[in-house]
Amino acid sequence: MTSAVPTIETERLCLRGWRNEDAEPLAALFQDEDTPRFLGGSGSYPQAWRTAATEAGHWVLRGYGAWAVEQRESHIFVGCVGIWHPGEWPEQELSWHVVPSQRSRGFATEAAIASRRYAYETLGMTTLVSYIAPENAPSIRVAERLGCERDGEVDLSGKTRLVFRHPSPQAAQ
Repeated sequence: MTSAVPTIETERLCLRGWRNEDAEPLAALFQDEDTPRFLGGSGSYPQAWRTAATEAGHWVLRGYGAWAVEQRESHIFVGCVGIWHPGEWPEQELSWHVVPSQRSRGFATEAAIASRRYAYETLGMTTLVSYIAPENAPSIRVAERLGCERDGEVDLSGKTRLVFRHPSPQAAQ
């Protein structure tokens, strides 16, 4: 495997590899009052740093992972989006997490489309899912905008998650 993380640019965003300085703005995600319950509890700067390191390490172990996402023009950190597949996950998941100050701008959808295209066209994946907490209405709306369909439920680490199946590579184009 390689640790090289490709950079992808969209109209407004840059999906790039992780940097040490990403931990500070990522900590805002963990300190948001709503987000921690979907990500496994609240956190701090040290937790955010470990998360960034885990995301970077995923690229080394799997050859793919989540990108740090920033606005192209301003370089403001937006969040992280990409393919997540820890050992116990049944399938590769397309996940998105946007810091509170950058939400409701369509960034999750824009970055997820670019990430899904990379998974299908570059990695040759033929299916992706997104696991979403039933009460996470904003993420469910993103999944719907991405053309996902409900495909049952799964237990992940003792928590029930809805399974949203992404369109096939042919249907997603």
